[in-house]
Amino acid sequence: RSTWLLAQAIVSLGQLIVLGFLPALVIPMLSRLVGQPFSLTQSMEYAILLVCPGLVFAAWTVFISQIAGGELPSLAVALCSIGAFFVAVKKIPAFDSWDLFDTMSGVDLVDRQTFLLHGPLPWGTFAITTGIVLCLFGLSVVVLERQDF
Repeated sequence: RSTWLLAQAIVSLGQLIVLGFLPALVIPMLSRLVGQPFSLTQSMEYAILLVCPGLVFAAWTVFISQIAGGELPSLAVALCSIGAFFVAVKKIPAFDSWDLFDTMSGVDLVDRQTFLLHGPLPWGTFAITTGIVLCLFGLSVVVLERQDF
């Protein structure tokens, strides 16, 4: 069972990474065709901002799928909890430092005139989110192994 869970986790993370980086590769190529070149570096930075914190949500859904049991209940719980997290970080000032959505959009890095990213990427946040992802996958395995099938 743990092998299946690992396969599920790897596939979901792989899909997220491909969905995040594929447009980052295609947009610079297509932008040259319309005469509006866009830097591959900028595109990759946007993809990193999107994917790294997004891995937390993928890991969360894998974890919820182990707790809720069944596809539709786990999907409903995961979406509702992510929505509640969004509302909490946007409405409660004490949770402002936990706002992964601002990190994903690069709100602190985007120049409002050019929409280009400036400054270093938040590598500390990425390290923390990677730790959270690993913890959620570890908890998923613990939950799975304790279930009686």
